[in-house]
Amino acid sequence: YKQFRSFHDRYYHPSNARVFFYGNDPVEKRFALLDKYLNEFEPLAEGSSHSAVGTQPLKKEPYRLHQSVPVAKGQEEKKHMATLGWVVSEEPLSEEEDLAWSLIDQLLTGNTAARLRKTLTDSGLGSSVIGGGLASYL
Repeated sequence: YKQFRSFHDRYYHPSNARVFFYGNDPVEKRFALLDKYLNEFEPLAEGSSHSAVGTQPLKKEPYRLHQSVPVAKGQEEKKHMATLGWVVSEEPLSEEEDLAWSLIDQLLTGNTAARLRKTLTDSGLGSSVIGGGLASYL
């Protein structure tokens, strides 16, 4: 229990959170709403926040990762999932690069008629294509 509690206190603390608001409501109301939920927490000590995600280094060659996940009893043979991905840059993309990759993503996988998405769906390799192509937030 102590190990679990320590892990939870360290990584699930509001100091590790990112809060995003959407809309044109008054900023004062936003801060009041945050204060209502967060005022019971003490800030973590300086430098002890653990919410930073480092840059993933590029791999020297392709690799595979195989993991099993639980499925409903009797569905074992019917449930499979595959994913394929590339890290396109070790550094954050420039605005121009991000726009270019977003355009490529939309053309290839952005809707049910997109070339790659349709080809995968029509191939019969699976029952559906889920998610999208580009994930620039990782």
